[in-house]
Amino acid sequence: MVVPDIELSNLADEEYLIYRAKELRLASSSASKSWLITAQVLYPNNFAVQFEVYLIEKAARNVMEAAKCLGNLLHQFQQEASLFSEIDNIMRAVQSNSSLFEDSDYSCLAASAAAASNDDMNFLTQLFYALPKGIQRGLVMGAAERCTDTMSHCSLLLLLTSLFPETTSLQAPNLVETLLSAEKMNPSPLNPYRRKLVCSVLPVLVSGESSSSLNVPRHLLHRLLGLAIEYYTALLYSSNSTHSANKSVHSSGNAIGNSSSVKPGNSDGSSNISSNSESSVWQSVFSCLRQLGGRLGWPLVEHLSNVEGNREMILQRVQAVMKNINTGAQPETEETKKELFYVTFVLFLHALYEYTTNVAKENSGGSMVGLTLVEAFIAPAGGGANSSSHSRSSSVCSDDLDVLSPPRLKKHRTSQDNDSLVPYISVGQGEGVCGAGLGQALSTCIKCWDLLHSHAALRTELTAQLERLSCIGSALRLFTTDMLLHDARLTEASRDIKGMMAQLHGGGDADAPPDAVANAQQAAAANTLPFSHLELCLKLASVNYALNNFSGAAEAALEAIKLLPPPSSTVPPSPTASAPPLLSSSHTAGTPTPAASLTISAGVERHLHLLPLSRAHCLQFVVTLLINALRTRIIHHKFHDDLIIGHLLTLVQFEWPKHEHIFVEMVGVLLKQGGLMYEQFPLYVITPEIIEELVYLHTRDGGALHLDIVPPTPHLSKQQRTVSTRGTDRGSKHDFKQAMKKQMLRSDESMPHNIITFLNTEGHSLHQNLM
Repeated sequence: MVVPDIELSNLADEEYLIYRAKELRLASSSASKSWLITAQVLYPNNFAVQFEVYLIEKAARNVMEAAKCLGNLLHQFQQEASLFSEIDNIMRAVQSNSSLFEDSDYSCLAASAAAASNDDMNFLTQLFYALPKGIQRGLVMGAAERCTDTMSHCSLLLLLTSLFPETTSLQAPNLVETLLSAEKMNPSPLNPYRRKLVCSVLPVLVSGESSSSLNVPRHLLHRLLGLAIEYYTALLYSSNSTHSANKSVHSSGNAIGNSSSVKPGNSDGSSNISSNSESSVWQSVFSCLRQLGGRLGWPLVEHLSNVEGNREMILQRVQAVMKNINTGAQPETEETKKELFYVTFVLFLHALYEYTTNVAKENSGGSMVGLTLVEAFIAPAGGGANSSSHSRSSSVCSDDLDVLSPPRLKKHRTSQDNDSLVPYISVGQGEGVCGAGLGQALSTCIKCWDLLHSHAALRTELTAQLERLSCIGSALRLFTTDMLLHDARLTEASRDIKGMMAQLHGGGDADAPPDAVANAQQAAAANTLPFSHLELCLKLASVNYALNNFSGAAEAALEAIKLLPPPSSTVPPSPTASAPPLLSSSHTAGTPTPAASLTISAGVERHLHLLPLSRAHCLQFVVTLLINALRTRIIHHKFHDDLIIGHLLTLVQFEWPKHEHIFVEMVGVLLKQGGLMYEQFPLYVITPEIIEELVYLHTRDGGALHLDIVPPTPHLSKQQRTVSTRGTDRGSKHDFKQAMKKQMLRSDESMPHNIITFLNTEGHSLHQNLM
């Protein structure tokens, strides 16, 4: 006779039967099952026995038998901790296998979920669906009632409404109320409760199977729409501000009307999304507006399915409704105002994001080049700017010749103004520049902005929304500055830009080390301002030029030269190599030149330019501005000082022969006044065509110009160094010719480097000549 083990002797009879069943589970499943059948018959009300039978069937992957055992357990034993744990495992498995819960926040089970295998999850899911519908529903409701974590509770209620749509009318309002209350303690719009509300609950309310039977108050739908717009906008700008971080895009079925959304990656619900998923986020925004607007009976949302192609058409419909309200043709109701606001606001946000993220591409790193909006130039119709042929017989100065002039100022444009008053916006071209459609995006932004400010109720709504959307503060400031430029509110634009420059160079604590204070404050300002120091200088130069403040324009332009990005192999090639000429003889009056041009032919009121922030493009802009300012000073202001003429001769070498027509004008000025004294000539003038022309001009046939441009020699006085065109001083003539030959030998030197050296060295005198 076998003597029982001491430990076994302490077991109760039913425990002993379970022990024997477990002992034989691996060796002989049939023997193990026999022991359990015996235990079931002898002890039908014992939870441990019944639960062990369930575990045996579960281990054998017998779905139907395990489901039967689980059903019996749920019927007989409802307060057992082990059963609760198993139910939690089943709920986790069902959620993990449902597209509705790919980003589930069932956080109380997250740790154990990581350890479970896919096979176990799939089996438990099959087990759940093998249960009768009534038991399934009770299982989910019981799990939700026991759950103390808000997010997990909401996830389970969502599962309930997904599996049993008839429960939606009861559970959906509770879900909304619970999440709205929970997020009050989380100020960020990217908090996990907002994410659950927008990505999971809102689709149930507006597009679920039972959504049509839900009686959701209008004010609640308005509030949910505002919260959804705020969430998606914060998601886009949060991702954009941390673009260099690791990005992850996950497929989910929770976004309204869209098959993809972004899975949160941070504890506060924020996430980094790749640029190719930005359009998916916008599709979620427009789907949300379309479906919520549909529930509210808004006709303007009908065309939101293809916003990329219909944005302008939708905006025209909004303008038409606004016009009807203003003329009394359509009643002004609270619902109409809500419709106008949300449709216009979403169009504004879409255009704002497109514009600001593309002009600020350099902040994202990589090879992309950013853009900045500046006032650009318009050539006179039929003027010398279109004539590139250089004829000595025509080297005369015409006092009637117009100049590349700043734009004429006009009043602030509204969204109802004629399109002919909208400035022409050109976009610089080159490697790494992404400027397609940016002019239209800015125009759409401004039209929406004007509409939102055209009515007191819309203005109030806008103010409230912008206060909650702090994430777009930098983008909004960039836009408002560029809007001032667009609308020719140049005095305001100048004040705004100077304010940002003052913020960038603000004073500090007198007790702190000056350098440390300056560095800390500049770093802080750079993180809050939408523009770099270089951009501010370029904008200020262009605004001052447009205001005919040539001194201020030159000061800002020369400051920009000191801030040019360093030469790099990744910098786009020179504009002359990658872009069409600034002025082409093939362009007639009224036809703008290609989009890369800083200068366009006459025929438009104003010209703005999105300038690439590469070294080559910025230098091109500064030089073009200074050439036009100096030319205006000489031709229109009749300031014929030799130094200013010499400086202009130096600058027109840049992109030669693009500015050859200006050189021809200067030759006419020199012939009128009879000579030129410019001691800086041997340092900077190295263009062969200019040197050859001056060599000819000092001859009798060329006009017998009196030129003092030869480097001084120790044995000659200044008077002796002056070239006589009458042949009385053969030694001086020889020195002149030798000096010109020496200049010609420098023609292969880098012109951009030569011009930058000139501007840095002679900048003070150049600025003085424009005061």
